[in-house]
Amino acid sequence: YPVVGLLVVVLAFTTFTRAGAWGNQFTVFEFSLRNHPTSTRTHGEYARLMAQYTGNMALAYKHWTKAAELDSKSVLELIEMEKVLASRILFLQSEEGSSVDAALDLAAPDHFAAPMAPNIQYLEALERVVGDEVSMRLSTRPVTMSNVIALRTLRRCIYRKLPRCVRLYDRAFEWFEIAVENPRLKDHARTALRLGLAKLHVARGEIEKAVVHAEAAARSSPGEIHYQLELALLYLKLDDFDAAEQAIVEAESNMNLSGFGSSDVQAVKHRLEKARQKSKSSSP
Repeated sequence: YPVVGLLVVVLAFTTFTRAGAWGNQFTVFEFSLRNHPTSTRTHGEYARLMAQYTGNMALAYKHWTKAAELDSKSVLELIEMEKVLASRILFLQSEEGSSVDAALDLAAPDHFAAPMAPNIQYLEALERVVGDEVSMRLSTRPVTMSNVIALRTLRRCIYRKLPRCVRLYDRAFEWFEIAVENPRLKDHARTALRLGLAKLHVARGEIEKAVVHAEAAARSSPGEIHYQLELALLYLKLDDFDAAEQAIVEAESNMNLSGFGSSDVQAVKHRLEKARQKSKSSSP
């Protein structure tokens, strides 16, 4: 059986060579990149590893760019590219980075896949081009769940006041609003993004604007107590205790028989009681 024997040898050799590739996360993805160079997921995951564990943002940016080219619907990679560009610009604007800013005579980038360069004006132009690509995709392509997750991750990053994300604040508003208006967005995802818009307004202290979006989210998903409780907390920020109480009542009416969410309801109720007591004690 010479053919069988040869097959066994080939399989054994393949297993041996792959064992080295599977030694750690980096070699796994490097192996995958060699064998699947057109895999969006592989380029994206490799970029994430580079950024998270090595700090090699130039290489991470390169692979996020490739992933964005391969998937014309996704904005996840583009938003990560925007964060890298924001970090580079902020560094070059700092005293430490000012000496690195090169006075290069560069043509303005006209495509999101243009490479980075150590020049503020060029990077700011590239930042706009990449941001415009995000807007275009969110308005004209189906909004996938990975895109929704990418937007919510950006919002949480802004909430944590990380400089690279705070720089993208205005763009984040634009992207959330565009996605919410996309007719091909699923209703449950639209509701989640409306709440995200509300929280972006909260971070700027624009509570009344936040309430508008939170009310829309609560109306869209009346059976989801999470949205009612978030709305109640916003009413508390406005000292509108009656509206907060009504939102809590709505949440309680939608709790299922298992009592799921009862602890969250009680926590918001407690905050309402404390707010009322504080208001009474401070009134003349």
